[in-house]
Amino acid sequence: MLESAGELVSIARLRGLGVTIALDDFGSGHSNAARLSVVAVDYVKLDSGVTTRLRAAIAGARDTVAELIDLGRAAGCGIVWEGIDT
Repeated sequence: MLESAGELVSIARLRGLGVTIALDDFGSGHSNAARLSVVAVDYVKLDSGVTTRLRAAIAGARDTVAELIDLGRAAGCGIVWEGIDT
């Protein structure tokens, strides 16, 4: 949804009306730190693939999770983590 300046303005207007905005699938594909620096959001949702990598004990997964959480918090966002319930 973040393809044009008009869409960014619309998101800003929604936030101004009190709508909570989340950046979905943070840590994968287009949902990354660069995207986080372009649009103000209230929450970042960590991608479920991050959970899968952590469960599989893939090297560096813990560091990746910590860095994603730190990035979100540094931007003033709450953190939602997909797949953590399992």
